[in-house]
Amino acid sequence: MKKTFKEFVVLFCTINTGVMFATAIYISLFEKEASLHVSILWQMLLVTFLTSLSDLLYYSKKELSKKQAIIRTCIQFILVSTIVIVCAYLFDWIDPTKPLYYIVSLIVLIIIVYILVKIISYKKDMKMAEKLNEKIAEYNRIKKNN
Repeated sequence: MKKTFKEFVVLFCTINTGVMFATAIYISLFEKEASLHVSILWQMLLVTFLTSLSDLLYYSKKELSKKQAIIRTCIQFILVSTIVIVCAYLFDWIDPTKPLYYIVSLIVLIIIVYILVKIISYKKDMKMAEKLNEKIAEYNRIKKNN
């Protein structure tokens, strides 16, 4: 449980960083004269929390097959996109009267942040796997020498 909470916090921080950059880009492109209220920070934290929860789709007592992981990734992306777009409307981040490219731009930013978070998580997992393999190899060397 402690490990899962730590992983959640790391994921939350990673996603929040991506959300901050995406928000800065979106505002810079479309709302150059915007004056922001402190409430946007809390809204971003809520969106980050909700999207971080979507990682629970990967929780399984058994190792997922490649097909299961791909299906869960697709479902997670749809869920994350839905959360962000619904929150964007609820928090008035998007004006429905504006042209369609505002929404398309938001979706592109969602895709970019999603892919970057997946890449960062993958690299972190690969480092962990390397460390575990090194420890196993070291254990096997010690066992063999005794």
